[in-house]
Amino acid sequence: MVVLDLLRRQVVGWSMQSHMRTELISDALRMAWFNRLPEAGLILYSNRGSQVLQS
Repeated sequence: MVVLDLLRRQVVGWSMQSHMRTELISDALRMAWFNRLPEAGLILYSNRGSQVLQS
């Protein structure tokens, strides 16, 4: 999971795990929040991505 600052085109938060549970997203968002300390009015966009399952 990666959180990008689209204005500055920088990675501001990320997390890697061997699973796709909620902690993955919350860790990346928490890192982005503390890296940028955004003001009120922040817009967060998520395309929710896609997953490829392999057997």
